[in-house]
Amino acid sequence: MSMVLLLLIIVLAGPLHAASYDSIISAALSVSPDARAAELSHQAGLLSIAEAELDDEYDISITASVSPLEDEMRIFGVDDLSLSMTLPDDDTTITASLPFGFRYDSEGATLRPGASISHTFDWGRDTDILEDLQLQALRISVEHDYSSDVIAVRRSVISLMIELLTNERNRLEAEESLRDAEKELSDALSLGIVSEESIAYMELELSVRRYEDSLRILDEESNELGMRYAAMVGEEWSGVDSIPYPSFPSLDPASSSTLRSADIQAAIAGEEVLIEESRQDPRKLIAGADVSAVTDIRKGIYSYPDGVSEVASLTGRLGWEGDNWSLTASGGGSFASDHTFTPALTFSGSWRNGSSRSDEITLRSLRNTALIRENEARDARRAFSEESSALWRRILSWEREEAETRAQIGYEDALAQMAAIKHERGMISDEELHDQMLSLSLLRMDEDILLLEGLSLQAEAEALLL
Repeated sequence: MSMVLLLLIIVLAGPLHAASYDSIISAALSVSPDARAAELSHQAGLLSIAEAELDDEYDISITASVSPLEDEMRIFGVDDLSLSMTLPDDDTTITASLPFGFRYDSEGATLRPGASISHTFDWGRDTDILEDLQLQALRISVEHDYSSDVIAVRRSVISLMIELLTNERNRLEAEESLRDAEKELSDALSLGIVSEESIAYMELELSVRRYEDSLRILDEESNELGMRYAAMVGEEWSGVDSIPYPSFPSLDPASSSTLRSADIQAAIAGEEVLIEESRQDPRKLIAGADVSAVTDIRKGIYSYPDGVSEVASLTGRLGWEGDNWSLTASGGGSFASDHTFTPALTFSGSWRNGSSRSDEITLRSLRNTALIRENEARDARRAFSEESSALWRRILSWEREEAETRAQIGYEDALAQMAAIKHERGMISDEELHDQMLSLSLLRMDEDILLLEGLSLQAEAEALLL
């Protein structure tokens, strides 16, 4: 195989030891400071979500109070041993005192069991829906911020690779231009067309110096881009291959988390209005009951005295909270040790003269905020429509350009292989073969740059859907 054909194979295969696109992106997402900061922020956001979700769990608490050293350690007392449980809807609370609160000495013990329960029937607006909406908004915000940061890292790496490939392409053209200028100057001197003292010679020499300066500047730019790449990716730039064809997402508004977030924020504002209206004009029925008892087991000299008369009691509560008033009734009674029952009934109420000016201002402010959030949601949809239309036009333009470049590469590829055969047969010169192969090499670099630009457009579309 001739050196010319070997060179042709190298041009067709692309740069040696180049890293794949996927490995470069993965490396950047592993070592980039921005990617690490995004991951830490994401973990903090997930912890915030987990903390918010705890509000929907059962709240259980246990308390105990023990006195083991009374009367020179002859009495052991458990003054309080209770269990409290709140259900997730925040309306029901169950509190129970376990039947092991007692005082004990060598003669016996006294047990004091008890329990209570209450429930609020609220026909107004509680905070359950609001808290669910706020949790949804938090989830969307956390995932949006994380995905946005990751996409930003990807786009930064893609942009840097485009700059590096563009620099390589420009240097290749500058080297070719410098070679042509030097050859033109050498030929002019050798053929006697110009002399070293002539103006024409000075102009040709100036052209050479210009290309040398351009190449020097491009080399300096390449070094600076390489340092940035190494800091971002954690490895030296060696080129990129296996660049995938972009997969553009459907720019459907239903897929946009930003639009969902705007709708949820509008719903949150509307829910806050309903909650405030319920607070100022409540409709609540509150029901509850309490039961307790005192039971003596072989009373000892340090236990409860023989005069204990109330051994059990039961009380029920029913209350109504309205606009400017509230009414509560509680009734029940107690059983004595001789089985007699003593009833009890209590009424309590309150009234005020209506909503204050402050309440009216608060409600008006919340309603105004709700209108603002609705307008913001509509504006977000309008902005999304405009941005998605503009982006889709850019994607269509990119697809046309990429298809034309790919077709041109196929044509130039065929010409390069034909040129290699002609060169082997002595039908064309080294210079002609070199020019044909350079044209193919530049087109392949254009295709790589176009693919990276397409991947950047893909990332931009994905960011729009966040």
